[in-house]
Amino acid sequence: MYRSNNPLDFGLDNYDSHFVCTLPVAAPEIIFCQETWYIAALMPNLSGIQVARLEWMSDTLSNGSRE
Repeated sequence: MYRSNNPLDFGLDNYDSHFVCTLPVAAPEIIFCQETWYIAALMPNLSGIQVARLEWMSDTLSNGSRE
């Protein structure tokens, strides 16, 4: 997963600065429904879909510095 303030720039030639994490899921989908964001993905055994609520957080730490 990557993050950026600019949807057209995710760090071409500098991906590490935008990297957040690796999600251990297959075929993830981001869904916005009734003012709430979710992620849906295949279950590990491929027998269904798992869904989790997402929360967007600022990348600014409480002391004002950036991660």
